[in-house]
Amino acid sequence: MAMLGTCGPSVRTPWWLHPYFATALTVLGAITSSWTLRHLDPHGPARVAAALLAVPPSAFLVYTFVRWIRGLDELEHRIVFEAVAIAFVLSILGAIALEGLQKAGLVAGFRWEEAWEAMVFLYVAAYAWARRRYR
Repeated sequence: MAMLGTCGPSVRTPWWLHPYFATALTVLGAITSSWTLRHLDPHGPARVAAALLAVPPSAFLVYTFVRWIRGLDELEHRIVFEAVAIAFVLSILGAIALEGLQKAGLVAGFRWEEAWEAMVFLYVAAYAWARRRYR
């Protein structure tokens, strides 16, 4: 993956437009949302706003990720898209398996935060695999 501040071998990206920064904002938005709902217990429109606090930084993350991908060369494009495809398919298979295990009563208390973390892990693992495959 490109180092902080770059989008591939030769294109520089300002730090505020880098996916790593957008990821940090997304995590901060999710934590703030959870904390606000748990400790401040807002009502009405404030509760909806608090519940959706992570959406704008998540949309920004998608924008910065797409922007980062557009700055990559063809090989890096292929590696990233292969990693995304592998992670997507494995995430769907994991969700189907978890749903079946929940219906059977074997898994209880599964939270969406764990699914998000698993998808990030799957992407990183698929990226490492694809990068190794093409190098």
